[in-house]
Amino acid sequence: MKKTLLKGILLLTAIVLISAACNKDEEEKIVLDFDITVPESWLVVKLNQDNMVYYAQSPPESSLDSIREDILITKEAIGSASLIAYYDAVIDALEADETFELLSATDTTINGEESQKFIHLQTVYSVNSYTRDTVDLSAKMIKYVFAHNSSGYVISCNALQSSFDRYEPVYDTIIKSFKFKN
Repeated sequence: MKKTLLKGILLLTAIVLISAACNKDEEEKIVLDFDITVPESWLVVKLNQDNMVYYAQSPPESSLDSIREDILITKEAIGSASLIAYYDAVIDALEADETFELLSATDTTINGEESQKFIHLQTVYSVNSYTRDTVDLSAKMIKYVFAHNSSGYVISCNALQSSFDRYEPVYDTIIKSFKFKN
């Protein structure tokens, strides 16, 4: 399970970085069905990879900062499924990871749109690019789940547990800017 998760994280990172480096022209053609504003200093990539549609990453805090806080937005077709049904499916998928620990869950509304917000802990696996050692990182994440126009969206705000408290106000400001276009 850990190897599969590690491969998935490495694949996601590679996809994002390759997309950012190679597909700037294609990225400009991607039209999102929502607006969101992140701090100007963050790297932003519009994606058209599987269900990933948007990625934003904070700048390094120092030359030693190799683990960046980020936001990933996914979108998938859910047909006529309700917000609660989609939320339950998201939670079920996360619970398959033995390191997932739900801390809180609440109903919320973001710019008039019903949402489910939850905060959780999870172990994220990373590979040290210099030593090739695997590192287990303790992450704390806020997720917002939406059901809009037959699509399910998850906005995942990700940070290490050690930096989460500093970034939570940034995430709060970002999520307040999120709005569907139609």
